[in-house]
Amino acid sequence: MVIRTVKSLMAGTILSVPVVVPALVASAESAGEVSGKPVITPFNPPWDAPRLLNENLSWGGEYVNQIIRRDKSAQLPAEHLIGQELKLGLAAKPFHRVSGLVTLKWQEAIIIDEPDQASRLGFESAYVSWLNESGDPLLSLGRYYYEDSRGFLFHQSVDGIHAQHHWKTSGWDWQFTAFAGRQGVWKEDFLANQGIDDTSYGFLEWKAHNQQRQASAYMFFRESHNRQNDSPQIFGVRSLGQITNSLDHWLELMVARGESGNESIRAYAMDVGAIWQMSSWASAVVGYAYGSGDKQLDDGIDQRFRQSGLQLNNGWIGRGGAKLKYYGELTKPELSNISLSTLGLRFTPFEKASIELLYHDYRQAQADTQFYGFGLKDSPNGIDKGLGEEWDLVLSYRKIPGWKLELNLAQFRPGKAFGGRSKTLSLIYLETRWRF
Repeated sequence: MVIRTVKSLMAGTILSVPVVVPALVASAESAGEVSGKPVITPFNPPWDAPRLLNENLSWGGEYVNQIIRRDKSAQLPAEHLIGQELKLGLAAKPFHRVSGLVTLKWQEAIIIDEPDQASRLGFESAYVSWLNESGDPLLSLGRYYYEDSRGFLFHQSVDGIHAQHHWKTSGWDWQFTAFAGRQGVWKEDFLANQGIDDTSYGFLEWKAHNQQRQASAYMFFRESHNRQNDSPQIFGVRSLGQITNSLDHWLELMVARGESGNESIRAYAMDVGAIWQMSSWASAVVGYAYGSGDKQLDDGIDQRFRQSGLQLNNGWIGRGGAKLKYYGELTKPELSNISLSTLGLRFTPFEKASIELLYHDYRQAQADTQFYGFGLKDSPNGIDKGLGEEWDLVLSYRKIPGWKLELNLAQFRPGKAFGGRSKTLSLIYLETRWRF
């Protein structure tokens, strides 16, 4: 199968070249202050364990509090809840060539005016790494948390083997990243009676980047062990970063192949956008995303694009703004059978503070009775393509070290595809985040 092929490719890569562990989301404090003298961190602990206890041991964590109010839709009840999340991480280097990280995450959702309460407890990360003489990881084994800068491919943990080869040329850093892993074999939630679907994943990426921009080509493979013959493969290229001093961009181009049930997958998608910095405190945002839909049912070909299954579509758009759900704070659609246009303005009145106003227009690529929106489960009529529009206002304050305050206001207005069965929906989301 596809996953076995990926594992074979990885094994050959590991035997033929030096590799280092990927750090898609990790960022560490490389120096501290003790009695006014800089202290160089001897190894590279990720963001959730930045506090040194000694030269081989560090810890850290994060606490998040969320207050959410969302109107009731036809398929989803009203959501008035308080959410909490606590992460505690411990990074260690017990031997010269060995390091590891364990991150425990607890989540709780309290529904206001109702007795319902949901809690989760489990390891977000738990892996051990083999290091080179310079202290950089060569290979990791265990549960690794992946999150790319836009959350477009990854925003979840995967159990398996993780590797990366890194080299430099004039002005550019190059990376070859690979992993083969699985979800659903080991519990991610100790409090749940059962785990999530048993699914295997494989990923290969070639990336070049410097301080201003990056470009990459990748292959992503997924295989569900609980669904018959579900094995999509995504091949993509991406580009991010500055084009000029006043113009940023993002670009994702993808094609999907493989099999889904008794059908062959032949799908494609794109996501392109730009941020124009009009002045030192104001920027304009424009974007367009498209995920193909199935034009003809029961023809043996599935043309509906689906994302990786590990995505959240939550990340940064260019420089200076907040981390946000760039397809809509309330609707939160998957890039599947959809045409999505975005216009926006960003204001940065002072450093590490931003006000972002975004408008999204949603249309189906092919009229269908199914819509892949995580925040809106209502069913379109299958005749009209116009799904509706959404306005988002995101206010973010990150000036205090270790703290982030964010307020999101969103409103969705349904289009003709919902035929008057849906009403205007609103969302209020307040988040306080403390990293320690």
